[in-house]
Amino acid sequence: GRKRYIFFSCPHIAIDSKGNVGSMSRPGQQATNCACGAMLGALGQFNSEGLESYIKADGVHDATDPEYSIFKQRLAARIQKEKKNLKDIDLAELTKICERQISSDLDFLISQAVDVKEADYAVITGVQV
Repeated sequence: GRKRYIFFSCPHIAIDSKGNVGSMSRPGQQATNCACGAMLGALGQFNSEGLESYIKADGVHDATDPEYSIFKQRLAARIQKEKKNLKDIDLAELTKICERQISSDLDFLISQAVDVKEADYAVITGVQV
């Protein structure tokens, strides 16, 4: 029979009981936490160092932290592509930008990996709260 695939892509964000974006409480922890911490960290770095510091050629990344450096690279490139002003980007907006970039990357990867003559697939995306 035909092969079948389901691809999931869901950047996440927290909203606490008071409506604060990025803030959350975890059972057993006294301190408030943040989600997504990686996105909040990237946003802080973009604001302090500028996007240009993170725009690199494909395949070029920090070997000591490849996942995070590629993450920042993809987001910085997307922000630049969409001609967004960093001053207008908060955590909620960056999460939306991230979802668009992940979906775009996923579409490309699927086009390279899935033979539609032999397989059906579904893509489920969105922001996980």
